[in-house]
Amino acid sequence: MENKDTKTVSVGQEFYTAQEVTTMLGASKTSAYRVIKRLNAELEEKGYITITGKISKRYFLEKSYIWPLNWSVNWQLTLLFICLNISIDTFVL
Repeated sequence: MENKDTKTVSVGQEFYTAQEVTTMLGASKTSAYRVIKRLNAELEEKGYITITGKISKRYFLEKSYIWPLNWSVNWQLTLLFICLNISIDTFVL
């Protein structure tokens, strides 16, 4: 019998993994883990709960140099394609 009081929450899409950070930074997986560890330490100092080996997408993009706020939509889409491992040539706007 299913418990109707239980709610499932999906948080997997709210975090980047080390592999995704590796792709975005063009760095080794070891370097990605170091970045994640450092950013998670900053979040912990602020009182946030963190997940080892994953980083909040919002915080990563805020703190990284790859997502300036003044980027055009085209650059944002390009980064999205990179993150999703989609060839931009196969997508027509």
